[in-house]
Amino acid sequence: MRYLSINMQYAPFSGIKARKPVEFIQFVKKYKYAILAHVIIAFVAIVACLIVMAGLVPGMPAWSDYADIYYASKLLFSPEWTKIYDLQFFFPTFGSNVEFRYLPSILVLLYPLTLIDLNSSYLVFMSICCVLDVIVAYFVIKICQIVVPEYASSNIMKYLIIGFLICPLVFINFTDGQPESLAAFFLVISLYLMLTKRTLLGGVCLGISLIAKPMAIFIVVFLILLAKGIKNKFKIIIYVLLPLLFDLAFFVLNPFMVYNFIQRVLFGASQSTRTANPNSISLTNLIYTAFGTSTVFTSIVIALFVMAISIYCLSRVKDASKRIALSYATGMLCFILAYENSWGHDLIPVFPLIIVVTAYLSTSKQKKMTLVYWIYPFAQVSCNGILFLLNTYTGSSVMDWVVNFSIAAVGSIPILWMLLEIANSARFEGEKRLLLVE
Repeated sequence: MRYLSINMQYAPFSGIKARKPVEFIQFVKKYKYAILAHVIIAFVAIVACLIVMAGLVPGMPAWSDYADIYYASKLLFSPEWTKIYDLQFFFPTFGSNVEFRYLPSILVLLYPLTLIDLNSSYLVFMSICCVLDVIVAYFVIKICQIVVPEYASSNIMKYLIIGFLICPLVFINFTDGQPESLAAFFLVISLYLMLTKRTLLGGVCLGISLIAKPMAIFIVVFLILLAKGIKNKFKIIIYVLLPLLFDLAFFVLNPFMVYNFIQRVLFGASQSTRTANPNSISLTNLIYTAFGTSTVFTSIVIALFVMAISIYCLSRVKDASKRIALSYATGMLCFILAYENSWGHDLIPVFPLIIVVTAYLSTSKQKKMTLVYWIYPFAQVSCNGILFLLNTYTGSSVMDWVVNFSIAAVGSIPILWMLLEIANSARFEGEKRLLLVE
């Protein structure tokens, strides 16, 4: 064992002399087995989803979440496209039992894919997402070379990248046909641009990530609150809003849809009262399951609480790059904890950011974070599967409660720990660390 600042064999990938295509080739060679595993996971998930959508699985509806986006996007040039948040229109029209929980701009973004049939469109989109996941992993390393170069060459970093590529939540994400990979791509690119002082492009990419999945809303709030000076605050607002002008126009012209949007997208509920969501990993769902409190009220309280803690810690960070990186990670974790309808695959855009900010933890905490990072997805998926089977074969109200509470606890408590550890890392301003490399 030895202490090492920078691994010199990784220097061609450092971005100092090598051209970008060469850097990416070096990355692919270094992680070829993890990338291959990721492609296999995506392939199996895509085939499984196509089988389900073909109606070949008894007892399962021939539908996926991607079908909701697909059919909603087909309405873009139809007079009925303004009804995408109206359940009385959406459910009977498409035979769906899933709400449309995206900004209207995603219809524009994905409309070209509606020119082909549903199955072909799903196959093309998921294939693109598979490639984007690999690009995300590449840019995570690029970002880490900016924030803490010695961390980018460490074994811990390598294990985290591999963990992201072979994460079992990727399988769930692809079978559901969710655009999390698209959100992750624009989030990571946004962070990279922000750290390289290209704030305009970074803000635009952050806005596009909101279109793919409105999970980054807390990041925008953090960046605005922590920006120095009114001028910089307004710049962030304008840059992020640029790709959202279509959405702003939609709600100005259709003000009656604002309430439906808030109810569906921000609170994830189609009714004012609801039962616990057995798939939700949020702290809101955990508290609701334990005490039966209002999900909307609980979500707001948790959001304010975790955001207040995060902003207090982040405000103590003097280094601008560190403050930006921590804002991205803590903003996403705050959203996962507060949003009532957070699912396990919603962590796909969060994990790359956790890899980045792990660089700011002490060596011992980096190892703990790596352990949790690896165990958590497998535990979460296993818990969902086991408890689902128990619930299916017992069918008692007591078991329903146990299932909901256990999944929410297994999902939310590790996420809360990650948030507190990352926010607490703000105390180590300017601390120099050497990474232990075996």
